[in-house]
Amino acid sequence: MDDDIVNISEINGMQSQEDSEIPQVNEMPPPEPAELIYPIETTKRSYLKLSIDKITAKCLSSLRSIKDFSSSSDHLAISILLFFDKPVPKSFPWEAVSSLFSNPGNIIHQIRKTPEMVQNKKILESTIRDILTRLSKIIESEFSLAKNSKSLFLIYDFLKATCDYYTHLWPETTTLVPVVKKKIRIPQTVKVSEQTELQQQINKEKKLIRDLQYKERLLKWDEERSIKKELKQEELRDIQREIIYSKSLEDEYKKKQAEVKSIEKARERELNAKARNSLVSKTKTIEE
Repeated sequence: MDDDIVNISEINGMQSQEDSEIPQVNEMPPPEPAELIYPIETTKRSYLKLSIDKITAKCLSSLRSIKDFSSSSDHLAISILLFFDKPVPKSFPWEAVSSLFSNPGNIIHQIRKTPEMVQNKKILESTIRDILTRLSKIIESEFSLAKNSKSLFLIYDFLKATCDYYTHLWPETTTLVPVVKKKIRIPQTVKVSEQTELQQQINKEKKLIRDLQYKERLLKWDEERSIKKELKQEELRDIQREIIYSKSLEDEYKKKQAEVKSIEKARERELNAKARNSLVSKTKTIEE
């Protein structure tokens, strides 16, 4: 981004020389501080210089490979609106561009305002008309111009066809800002055999990890089974203890019951013996 910054004083000095040579474009009044769309220290031409330098001088060749514009493409929409002296909205600049391109006749008429352009035939009106007509059909019912690949290619064609018009009004846009080339460290190429060995090692490690995970699951399952088995055995032991206890209680009850019966029988025999003895004694007394 630092490579795209231009010295504003140099631009203003160039503008003073150009104002006497090229047709003037109606300057837009600066927006209010709360509604600034571009930096306050830049002028209309300097902002266009920054934008068009990116668009015309650097980005024309790369635009063909771009299929989707992000929100950073708003500078393209803003530069087009400023180029045609249209007000720049605070948001959704592509909507204003869509409205601008919906009437190709006005754009062609504005291009005709420069007599030198018409006399020297630097722009083919048929080409511009064809591009704008196709562009207006595409963006007639939608405002997603920055994300439409067809519209993007037409924007590219429009900029390419009007490139001379840009450079005629602002010749400084043809001067490229020197770009500092960064050294790119190219990684050393790895031999195919080394890649194969590395991949085999990775596969072995992955297999080892899978085996360890499987063994871990087996151990976990064995532990769960042993815990369940132990709980079941403990439950069976409790049941056996209850059975033994209940059986012992039953045996004790039977034993006590037998003891009671034996005591009753002994008492009954004792009573019978006493009764017989008393009867015998009474019989003897009667006989005497």
